[in-house]
Amino acid sequence: MAQLAWEDERPGATSGTGTIGAGSALLARRTRRRMRQVAARSGCAGLSMWPLLCAVAQSTLPSQVVPGSLRPPTTDSAAPTELRPRPSSDPAAAAPQGPRVVIERIDVVGGFPALTGATQAVAQTLHGRAVSMIDIQRAAAELERAYNDAGYVLARVIVPPQRLVDGSSLSLRVIDGFIEEVVVDAVPEDLRAPVRERLRRLVGQTQLTSAQLEREVLLAGELPGLRLRSALVRGSQEGGTRLVVESGFIPMALQVQLDNGLSDALGRTQLGATVAFNSPLGRGEQWYAALVHAPGQGVDRPAALRTLGVGLVVPLGTRGTTLNAEYTHSSTAPQAAPGILATVGEFERASARFAQALLRGRNGRLELHAAFEHISQTLTASAFAVDLNEDRYRVLRFGLEGGSTLPHGIAARADASLDTGLGGRDADSSAASGLPTSRQGASAHFAKATFGADLQHSSAGAWRLAWRTRGQFAAGRPLFTPESLALAGPDTLSAFDPGSLSADQGLVTRLQIGHALNLGAPDGNTGLLAYGFVAAARGHVFEATAAQSDTIKAAAAGIGLRLEHSADQGRSLSFALEAANGRSNQLTQRRPARIGLSVALRL
Repeated sequence: MAQLAWEDERPGATSGTGTIGAGSALLARRTRRRMRQVAARSGCAGLSMWPLLCAVAQSTLPSQVVPGSLRPPTTDSAAPTELRPRPSSDPAAAAPQGPRVVIERIDVVGGFPALTGATQAVAQTLHGRAVSMIDIQRAAAELERAYNDAGYVLARVIVPPQRLVDGSSLSLRVIDGFIEEVVVDAVPEDLRAPVRERLRRLVGQTQLTSAQLEREVLLAGELPGLRLRSALVRGSQEGGTRLVVESGFIPMALQVQLDNGLSDALGRTQLGATVAFNSPLGRGEQWYAALVHAPGQGVDRPAALRTLGVGLVVPLGTRGTTLNAEYTHSSTAPQAAPGILATVGEFERASARFAQALLRGRNGRLELHAAFEHISQTLTASAFAVDLNEDRYRVLRFGLEGGSTLPHGIAARADASLDTGLGGRDADSSAASGLPTSRQGASAHFAKATFGADLQHSSAGAWRLAWRTRGQFAAGRPLFTPESLALAGPDTLSAFDPGSLSADQGLVTRLQIGHALNLGAPDGNTGLLAYGFVAAARGHVFEATAAQSDTIKAAAAGIGLRLEHSADQGRSLSFALEAANGRSNQLTQRRPARIGLSVALRL
């Protein structure tokens, strides 16, 4: 039998002794754990708070290296759709010259009210003039072009049989074109039903515009794994057109990436893989899983970074609404600097994201996003198994995201989001437990706004210009670490370690100019881009601790090469090399330099 003394830290509790025997193993384990916590906290307080503050400030938490979503990109699956209307014949070749007659009146049967002005303009070219049949056919073709330019791509203007003499009236007829049938025979059998459902509303629709037609076809082309092509061909009915669609299909996609984008504390190298299963149930859904691993530095060390995520994308109806449910778990175990406590970070996120397509067109798109997320993150001193801080909260996010193709080779994209904290672990629960949150003064009831913009320009001389900016406004209040703005990253301040520069409020921008070269390939396309960039950022940390700076100023510049080979069925291989230098006012990141390498394979 053994005597064990313990001390209870709860208010009003007293110390005492207990006897541990074979039947008290559970009590012994609990007691030993409580003693380790007391010793660890007492040791930290008795020696110095500086190592503890440094451990918290310098730790790389999972939320600083985990992306906001693990969902695979859908750009390649939603390839631009080709709409090829039947060409109009040359009116001069279709009609003989014939005698000339003077037209006193022009009647247009079946005209659209929206084209009244165009109809009158065409009528003025014939009224009171001696015209031939060729002139009449050209006028009809001009009016048809006016309808097409207004978006009515299926409308036709014909000259019906009639007898014309001097002073008579000329009759033109507008045929309201329509989709009489959607042909999906060339679509994989498992996806014919969801494609037909999305295009069925086009059948029989009157005064159909190109914007309406493109929207429905593009939405159908966004089904995961689908590469849709379409054509308009003559139908069997007057004014009728058949919409013929065909597609390739990628039932499964795998992407593997190896890079050295992590910090020294996390070992630099990471391997990531994402696998997506497209429409296994034939309903246009997508199942996906993602894994990222960075080995620990030492035989007995845990993985420096491990991220696992699973998700499901489900279409809700046929109007462009989707639901994305996702769960992510990540952990980090960075190598601690001498004299600093070693820590382990644990991060969990459960998300439900809704997206609604507001606009879809050949040259632009706009989406409304809404998301509900439950987030928790814990930082633990691994040597003592003592939690140093913990965040646990719920957040609601609303945003818009859109892009457009502009003249002169310009492509623009922008997004904005308003995020509201719905509660969780607050100051009261933190004070009651003695376990702080990741940020002093942060609340689970918060509000912030984020925004971003991208602009790309491709010139005829193969020069490429790209500008990117990201920003966040927090109304002067500190935020939990998962809600901070990341100023450093591979597409911004790439000279700095990911997660090393985070702010509650700030702005980061990057300008890149490069020259592209198409190398060609017998089995696909190979492109090389050589570029240089400059980037700058400024951020504010509200209620900063002694180990933090309340203002962050940083800049970076570098050069790089990107080589990419793409083939059929979405297969691609890419290689990137970049050398960058930076400068900041942060003690741990004064003049960083980084040579970044990455290789990505998509099958």
